[in-house]
Parts: sequence; structure tokens; C-alpha cells
Amino acid sequence: KPDAIFSKNLTCMVRYRTTLPFVYMVDSTVAAFNRDWPTFSSFENWRMIRWEHDVVNQATRIITRSEWTKDSLVEDYGYPQEKIHIVYNASSLPNSVIPTDPIFDNADFSTVRLLFVGRVQNLKGIDIAIEVTNRLNEAGVPAELRVVGTAGEDQPHVHYTGIFKKSIPEQLDEYAGQYLWPHFLIHPARYDAAPIVTAEAAAFGVPTLTNAVGGIASTVKNGVSGVVLPAGSPADEYVKVIRHYLENPAEYLDLRRTTRKRYDQELNWEVAGQKVVEVIRQAVE
Repeated sequence: KPDAIFSKNLTCMVRYRTTLPFVYMVDSTVAAFNRDWPTFSSFENWRMIRWEHDVVNQATRIITRSEWTKDSLVEDYGYPQEKIHIVYNASSLPNSVIPTDPIFDNADFSTVRLLFVGRVQNLKGIDIAIEVTNRLNEAGVPAELRVVGTAGEDQPHVHYTGIFKKSIPEQLDEYAGQYLWPHFLIHPARYDAAPIVTAEAAAFGVPTLTNAVGGIASTVKNGVSGVVLPAGSPADEYVKVIRHYLENPAEYLDLRRTTRKRYDQELNWEVAGQKVVEVIRQAVE
């Protein structure tokens, strides 16, 4: 006899029926996911959408991560938009490894430092990140790309650090330290519902260069915590953005400051946790 039910899992709620307040939390709907990144067969997609329709429409409140998913809940499932609450995906890093009061007063672009963090290389667009790095160097702009979270063979201007386990303190410190290095996090994903790495980068005042696929344009605010290009933008568009900030270092420092400010205001779990608790409280009331 709980006061409310909270779930992030679809399947365990499909056959469950209750009159209790039920809060459902979802990064992406099945309909939006399979539309943007086709994965399921036609039958499987139909079946899972029917499942999700049943779960969504018995929810008292829904918490999601982006305007993109909110739109899908309204348009694909007919869920009332006033019952949808957006809580941005927050950094998973503990406060112990995050700078308390970083100072941004140095924009040394003698070598452009780009960080890529991700395990599924094609999905996250590692080929685009490598192409951006190569094109910068070909244009006479020294650039280095550091790849975290996946193994690979080093190339000229590209270095793989491998995988870190955050559950091991020493590796957590080493992982977090990667964010002290770059000028930009480059995240040219082909699909991402609600990235966490962009929030981690924001904790260090590192702006993200990305594109508007999935829910990324909510996690990264264009001109505030990074630059969000149109969906599917080619490497040349990322190069143009980088060169703009090389020529305008004061703008770059301002972007770093607003990136960290957004982390403090929206992209940490103290803020996100309070919002989740408030939504549950509203559902109970």
C-alpha cells in the first residue's frame, strides 16, 4: 500500500492496473525512438507502441528529458501536455570530482582540443568527430581528438583512452579528469534521446558541439551550453563553428561561463532530484 508508484521501466507496468498515483519516467517514447533510429521490425514496433500506450495513459504524471519526447507523448499517444514535466538529464559525476568554482580566463587555441565520449561509435558519430579533427589540421589549424569510453587504434591527431569504470575511485578520478583537458566536447550523434556526457562536460564548463537529433537540443541549449547544429550536419559545419570561436576567444570564454551556469541551475542531480520529488508529490496530492 504505497502512496505512489514510480517506474522508469515500460514492461513491468504493461499488465499492471492500479488506482494509486503512478509517475512514469521516460527518456524517449518507442514511437519517437524507432522513427529517428529504426531498430524494431514493423510488428515489434506495433506491439511495443501498444504496450507503451497502455502504460502512458494510466500515468498520473510523466517525467521526461526533452521537448522532443514531450511532443511525442502528446502527438503519438494523446497524453495531456499539462501532466508532462521535463527534468533534464543530469551529470552522473559526484561533487567530489567536479570543480567547485572554476575560473575561465584562458583560451589557448594553439592546439584545438576536442573530446569525444561514447561507447557506440556509429550511433554517437565518432567518424564525424575524426573528420572534423582531420579537416582542421588540413586547413592548418592544429587539432587533437581524445576518445573516451571505447577502444581503438590511435591515428595521427586521434588518441583512444579506453574505458573507465566509475565504480572504481581511481578510474572515476581519471575519467572526470578528461573533462579538464578539452576546449569542446564534440557529440555529433546520429541519435541520442537524452545524453549524460553533455551534462558532465557542462560541470567543467566545457561547451558541447552537437546537432539537433533526438532530445539533444534540450540537454544542450544552443548558445548557452554549446552549439546545436541542424540534424545531420556534416563535418564542415562543426569546423565553421570551431573557427568562429578561435577568431572570437572572448565569446568562447562567455560560452564556458554560461555552460557552467546551466550545470549549476539545471544539469546537476540536486536540482533534478528536487524536481522529481515535487512531481511525485503533485501526483500524490
